[in-house]
Amino acid sequence: MEIKGNINAGYGNSATGSTSYGIIGGNNNIISSTNSNVFGSNNSLTGSTHSIIGGGDGNIIHDYIGNGWNLVSGGYKNKITSTSNAWTNVIAGGGSNTINNTYYTSIGGGYGNNIYQGLYATIGGGWNNTIYHSANSSFTEIIGGGGGNTIDNTPMAFIGGGYGNTIDGAASTYGFIGGGIDNRINDHFNSFIGNGRNNSLFDGQRCIIVGGSNNYMRNVSDSFIGGGSNNYMRNASESFI
Repeated sequence: MEIKGNINAGYGNSATGSTSYGIIGGNNNIISSTNSNVFGSNNSLTGSTHSIIGGGDGNIIHDYIGNGWNLVSGGYKNKITSTSNAWTNVIAGGGSNTINNTYYTSIGGGYGNNIYQGLYATIGGGWNNTIYHSANSSFTEIIGGGGGNTIDNTPMAFIGGGYGNTIDGAASTYGFIGGGIDNRINDHFNSFIGNGRNNSLFDGQRCIIVGGSNNYMRNVSDSFIGGGSNNYMRNASESFI
């Protein structure tokens, strides 16, 4: 392949099998792509076309099958990788954040955040937050921040922040957890936990727990717990505590 591009300043930079590329300063950067650019140091961009690593250190964009339009703006040890699909993804900064096999997803910053598969997912920041899908069939999930929060195989779910909160199961579509600690929505459709600790919704629909601690609903629909502790509903509908 004819190589056409520029390596401007720096040292230890290399381009292999690339066309229309640029390495702009820095050191030990690697590029093997078309219509792409790398800035910073110790960064590697391979396979993904029309992509940019804007700076930072140790960042990677790697695509085994030549998808494109990916961006790592900066930070350190951030990765956008793909063995199947990786189109139009962004990591704005932070460290050790990962996007793998996704379309149109973004991580704003923070540390150790991960998005695996899916579409239109966003993690704003925080640490060790995860959005996961077993296939690219679910979409539009958001984790705003906090730490250790997880959305697992649930489309159109939202966790604002807090720590250790989870929304999981395909039936939990439109699930919302505002914050708090260790709250969970599992296979509970169109439901809401505002805050608090260890509150749970399982196997139902359209329920609300505003806050409190250790409140629990299972197989419940159209019901409400305003707060308090150790409140329990099971096999009920249109109930209120």
